[in-house]
Amino acid sequence: MPVGGHDAVLHERRYCMNPVLLVGMLVLANAMGIGMTVPQVVRLHRLRSADGVSGVWIGVGIAMNTWWIAYCLAESLWGILPVSTVAALLYTVMAGQYLGLVGRPGRRPLLSGLLAVGLSPVPFLVLGGWAVTGAVIGLAYALQFSPAAVTALRSDDLSGISP
Repeated sequence: MPVGGHDAVLHERRYCMNPVLLVGMLVLANAMGIGMTVPQVVRLHRLRSADGVSGVWIGVGIAMNTWWIAYCLAESLWGILPVSTVAALLYTVMAGQYLGLVGRPGRRPLLSGLLAVGLSPVPFLVLGGWAVTGAVIGLAYALQFSPAAVTALRSDDLSGISP
């Protein structure tokens, strides 16, 4: 499809967003993204209890945010890079806390979440590039909290989970 004349104007209008709205959305997304992880890091630090916390979820969190960092860098999406970077660091801190509390038995669930989700977008990247991979990690983000929910439902003691 030729990009010029009337088609170029339509294309430009379709993807144009008010810059103030865009900045506001990015600030809100960054604050919400970081705000979801900080309470759990604080809770693990204060209570020194991992009861009800999913090691798989922590591994998935590291993997997902690492993929978001790679996607942001590949597609020059500087607005969401801060939240992905800070979230990856917070999940890594949480992994250290979790392993410090539960010891060696915590390695397997953490690594299984990290590797399963960490490797799953690779075929999409190889076959479809960053556009397809971005869609895959976007959809996978919806599944990121599933391991935490399942562990919470199965646990008798939820004291390690932040409210």
